[in-house]
Amino acid sequence: MMLPDLVGALRYEQAPTPLSDAAMFAAAEAEIGPEVVAWAVATASDTRGLVVETNPDVDDLPVERIGRTAEAMLLDLARELAGQPMPSPSLSADQREIVRYTVERGLPADRIVSSLRTVQQCWTRRLLANRSDPDSVHTVVAVVSRYFDRVVDKVLSEYRAQSEYVVVSAEAQRRKIIANLIDGEPVDSDLVRARLGVEPTGEHLALLLHGDEGDDDAQRLRCAANLVNDLVRSDVAVAHEVGPGSLGVWLSNPRTPGALEQSAPQLAHRKLRLVAGSVHGGPSGFRRSHREALAAEQVAAYTGDPVVCYGDIALAALLGIDIELAGWFVRDHLGPLAGRDPGAAELRATLAEFYRHNHSLVAAAAPLHVHRNTVVYRVRRIERLLGHPVTESVPEVRSALLLAETYGDFVLSDEA
Repeated sequence: MMLPDLVGALRYEQAPTPLSDAAMFAAAEAEIGPEVVAWAVATASDTRGLVVETNPDVDDLPVERIGRTAEAMLLDLARELAGQPMPSPSLSADQREIVRYTVERGLPADRIVSSLRTVQQCWTRRLLANRSDPDSVHTVVAVVSRYFDRVVDKVLSEYRAQSEYVVVSAEAQRRKIIANLIDGEPVDSDLVRARLGVEPTGEHLALLLHGDEGDDDAQRLRCAANLVNDLVRSDVAVAHEVGPGSLGVWLSNPRTPGALEQSAPQLAHRKLRLVAGSVHGGPSGFRRSHREALAAEQVAAYTGDPVVCYGDIALAALLGIDIELAGWFVRDHLGPLAGRDPGAAELRATLAEFYRHNHSLVAAAAPLHVHRNTVVYRVRRIERLLGHPVTESVPEVRSALLLAETYGDFVLSDEA
């Protein structure tokens, strides 16, 4: 049987109003006849219902767009059946939008391919209605299968392209949100919830994880982030890259933030370093915690400790913003006590405990594991070396002691 005879036999008594542009149907009527066009419009209308019926779990299908797509596809298919040479079909704007819809809702490519194959079977049955001769059956099945194979290939290619775009676009938007939060720029709370899965009005803890210099093993850092999150037990952990060999982690509503220290042995074994801000609430809480983590990072660079929490070194971090100035300050206010030798270190520890225990000689002796009289002797020696009583310039001397304790040789001197 000739292809034109197949198309010419198509009839439909009453076709619904088409959804597509009238000009498209006028051109099609001139090419393949009004009866075939009416059949295509009616079949497209039924196809909309079929797609809805076979996707019951999707309640916002773009039904009108699906209808226009079906009309255009049926007219193209009718032209092929009529023997008109057709170029390899490119997806229409409606088809691309349907694919984008599928991608954005996280539906698998199999969903749209399955719908196309269901439609293919339906249209094949309708084209073969009241036909039983082998030539008709063979011709219709071959043409329809070939046509749908081409459409499926185009759809899958578009799905991959759209998926890559959505992933890249979503990641770019995610990074932008985090950057805006860090910079203190206004960010829509609904966007934070949608893109990051974080409740901005909750409690926030910012961490920074670092490997060895030149270590860019992102997977190793993410495994360490999971280890830390298991200890802290947050609702959500959002990882974000902050540079080569570094990973930022935003923990939302951490239940046991004090458990960070427990990760120190494993992080040290893995040659990783963790710095943390403190927990703060509200939309600005992440920015504040992140800024604190950056300050803790500056301290960790000098101490080498595997875990440094801002709450433990806040004052030292502020005093040590400029390490050169800090060193001058220590040497100015501690004088000979700023030496790197063990004797100077012993005197600094004694004076620190003396201040820490409100000038109590007995209380200071206990943590030093010495007799009270030893503390008396050391305090007198300290006063001679300082050139003034230990009750004078207390804020300056205590600050210098803290800097010496935190930064060690970086602020001490061989010449003190």
